[in-house]
Amino acid sequence: MTFASSARGFFETLMPGVFLLLNIVGVLVLALAELAPGSGDRILLVFLANPATVTAGSLSLGYTMGVVLRLLRPQHVDRWSGAYIKWRCRHHDDLSWVGDRFFYGPWMQKKYTQTLPVKAVDFFEEFWADKHASPHNTVFFNFCKSVIAQCDANSARDAYAAEALTRFIAGTFYALLISTPLAVGAAMLAGAHSNTAALLAASAAVLVYGGLLLVILREFRLIRHKEVDTVFAACFANRGVFEGLLPPGERSLR
Repeated sequence: MTFASSARGFFETLMPGVFLLLNIVGVLVLALAELAPGSGDRILLVFLANPATVTAGSLSLGYTMGVVLRLLRPQHVDRWSGAYIKWRCRHHDDLSWVGDRFFYGPWMQKKYTQTLPVKAVDFFEEFWADKHASPHNTVFFNFCKSVIAQCDANSARDAYAAEALTRFIAGTFYALLISTPLAVGAAMLAGAHSNTAALLAASAAVLVYGGLLLVILREFRLIRHKEVDTVFAACFANRGVFEGLLPPGERSLR
């Protein structure tokens, strides 16, 4: 793993966590300012007196939150994305792909049979067609990525970059999902205390966060499809390795 990829992974974990932390701190500061007048000034003095310590602590806590967000399963966001697309595009004739579970075997089979060269379709039928039989079977998918990592560094980099993107977006979704009710609470608190500026800011945050959540729901399944396509393409490019792993009679689970 290169320094650039390590740094990118660090920031992809840090950013959703820091975003969530800022929302939590913002609501707490607003609550203290409204319920305990003068506390906001004391918090500001603490920050000004110890900026390095507060910044380091915030980054550490934000990164920890980011790690926890990454532990939440992208499959949940993927399933919600499929349901949202199905609801939003219910007038379309063919929405079979929105109901597939990761890693979308039936849809891959339909799409690849219609669009890919014959050799790629044959490879899919031989090595992939039945590996998605269990709804939660990601063992085969992860195995493919591990094999690619050992034999093709460039393809592995693309595959793991695609996975990192989906995890980053999923983490951002969860951070927004938690931050939205916090913003709603902040708006209600500001309204109850006639704090117009805070009410406008919190209301704007609710609208922005809600819009971003809908955008992610609209696009996430498509991005996850791209991740699967990237891994399959890497496997096909290195099909000689996979053909050497299993004799012809053992390549299919059928």
